[in-house]
Amino acid sequence: MKKNSLFLIVALLTTLFSCNSDEKVNSNGFIRIDVVTNTSVITKAEEDVEIKNIRLIISNITENSSDKDWSKEYNFAPNESIGDIELAPGKYKLVAIASNGSETSNGFNPVYRGETTVEVIAGETRSAQLECKLTTVKVSVEYDQNLKDTYQTEYKTVVGGVTFSSDEEGRAGYITPGDLSVDFMFKNNAGSWQTISLKKIAEAKACEYYKIKISMKPTEGGEGESSEGAANVTIQVGEENPQNIEIGIVLPKVTITTVKIDNDDVKCETAILKGNYTSPSATAPSLEKLKFFYKKKSESSWTTAQAQTVKNTSFEYQVFLIGLTPSTVYEYKFMEKGNVEEFITKTPDITLDKNYRGVTTAVVYGELAEANRNLISTPFFKYRKGSSGDWSQPVNATPVAGGTYQYKALLEGLDANAAYEYKFMEITEESKSFTTLQSMQVLKVTTGADYATIICDIPGIKAGDAILLDLKEYNGSSWSYIGKECDVVSGDITNGQFVNKLTGLVQNGTYCVDGEEKLFTTLKNADFDDWGIGTGLKLKGLTAVQDDPSKKVPYADLQDQITAGNSYWDSGNKGTSVNGAYPTNSENNFVRSGNAVKLESQFVGLGSIGKFAAGNIYTGKFGTTYVGLQASKLGAHIQFGKSFSARPTGLKGWYHYTSATVNYSTVQELPKGQPDKCSIYMILSNAPFEVDTRDKKYINPTDPSVIAYGELPDKYTGSTGGNEYIPFEFDLDYKGNTNIPQYIVICASASKYGDYFTGGEGSLMYIDDFELVYDYSKPPYTN
Repeated sequence: MKKNSLFLIVALLTTLFSCNSDEKVNSNGFIRIDVVTNTSVITKAEEDVEIKNIRLIISNITENSSDKDWSKEYNFAPNESIGDIELAPGKYKLVAIASNGSETSNGFNPVYRGETTVEVIAGETRSAQLECKLTTVKVSVEYDQNLKDTYQTEYKTVVGGVTFSSDEEGRAGYITPGDLSVDFMFKNNAGSWQTISLKKIAEAKACEYYKIKISMKPTEGGEGESSEGAANVTIQVGEENPQNIEIGIVLPKVTITTVKIDNDDVKCETAILKGNYTSPSATAPSLEKLKFFYKKKSESSWTTAQAQTVKNTSFEYQVFLIGLTPSTVYEYKFMEKGNVEEFITKTPDITLDKNYRGVTTAVVYGELAEANRNLISTPFFKYRKGSSGDWSQPVNATPVAGGTYQYKALLEGLDANAAYEYKFMEITEESKSFTTLQSMQVLKVTTGADYATIICDIPGIKAGDAILLDLKEYNGSSWSYIGKECDVVSGDITNGQFVNKLTGLVQNGTYCVDGEEKLFTTLKNADFDDWGIGTGLKLKGLTAVQDDPSKKVPYADLQDQITAGNSYWDSGNKGTSVNGAYPTNSENNFVRSGNAVKLESQFVGLGSIGKFAAGNIYTGKFGTTYVGLQASKLGAHIQFGKSFSARPTGLKGWYHYTSATVNYSTVQELPKGQPDKCSIYMILSNAPFEVDTRDKKYINPTDPSVIAYGELPDKYTGSTGGNEYIPFEFDLDYKGNTNIPQYIVICASASKYGDYFTGGEGSLMYIDDFELVYDYSKPPYTN
């Protein structure tokens, strides 16, 4: 038996005592320790084991010592000296443990140990040497090539409780000395582990090495038959007297399985069949045998279909069947000896003759057959141009509200004025068709708070048509398609043009129908139906003001916006609340619908101290009011304008006005004694306007920041007469056709020169239902 010893001088082991000339004078003694690690095994020479760490434990074993339980531990690397160790006189036990860095007992970490005792004498230096030897049995496992060829699935070997998987061949393991047992384990076709056990084949001792080689000589049978062979286990101790142990076993057999079809793999005319083939040698049969067989259950003869390998899998096969009969029971099996399974093709669904046509888009409808309603997870449509050619890829459908099992889908990228055929799901009772519109041109859009009225030119439109408006919404960074399906009635056609009101839009939202360059926005609270209450002001001394929650200021906006200080519409109410006056109010009697705005001009103050205040409303934010004992000290600071980035061409709405005689005037345009005038105007600009009446800073329509301006013509600013609202509309005059505004100012006032404190007490104006106008036949959309 061959032996090979490897010695690493590192720092400690067995005991040799000698007096050393290097003695020290001390009441304590010293010990000088050397450690030798012997990594060889008795029965076979092997490669070196790398020692990374040595742990030295010194324990006091002196009888009657008051410190008998004393111990100390040192850790150091090979070839590292720890020097002389000073100890109190007495007897000590030295234990050295050498390892490759881990002493964890997991079966693959060798541990070498040595121990001795030494007596320490005061004033002397003694030497001790420890030799660390393997305390366990070294084992390894080798798998012969014929075993590797036979078992392509999992196998492993357990030796003395240590498991060697198929990819740990040749790795050294370390087991407890004693009876050596070997268990070879493999998975059968059912996926369960089976074991071949060899008990007490040797009496293994520490420092011995056992190399276990497992080979197999299979004799494979035919399809579906068992294969029997012999397992030869060789136990090699060193290079002498190998022991061959032969055991008869039953190898896993070839299995053929027809897989039960998944519901999602069955359609009306198609099905995906699957099967498995498993062999101990992992060899596949010839292509002639790799076939599926299928037939209608009512028929006797089978139809064959060539199997295809499933991607990245050696033992799974499938076939895609087409041309099957809907609502029919089929039987199928994989290969001749496979088990027989069955499936039922699905019932045809219904393609509805309901569709809405755009120029390059369409929305189509279908309905799931009753038998399929709990089976289909992802309904879809297919379509094609004309009535021949290939069908498109599936277009996912979405359910129609109401739980009717109807679905619809948006078809995009179509050609204008072209005929198309479409069908719902794979099989339908019959396909349906439509023809896209020749063209659609949006001529004009008017927008209120949550709606838009669209006027389109659609050649050949008539009552009974189903039209799709390609409505899109802008979310601040991109456009989303929301579409609008329109069933055309005779009332929707005016002068040959299609007129449709889109309802349910988002207030202050941005939309388009005919290209994103023709975007339009709704106007927040343009119907003035929303009203809430804000905080007023009170005097703080004689020259300042402060908030007064007890004063309730009317605002034309939602309450949460008012509370947050972000109202879209504002007025001078907060400033006049100092004197308990509110020239701007909600009106719910004299209205066109919902609520309206009542604007009433009045003098606000006490005695002769005060100012004329026009009833007004505007897009912007009231800043502050100025107070004092002199009229010249009174006034207000206001910011006119709200963020806006569309290009309307005008403003329209409804108003009623009763003019009073001017009794306060600071301008020559409207002297005292003349009838007061109302005002409605609109500005688009690239900056807001800061108005400060005390510093005579007002809005100037000719300011360089102004992009477009329009106002109610002067001839319409007098009393309207009658008891009804009258409509108004005016265009915006654009300074250029390319500028995109950033702010919008809309202002209405019962006294046109109210910002100059000019007008007549009692002038009364009502406004309701404003709309932005987008007329694409006018600038800035034309030259």
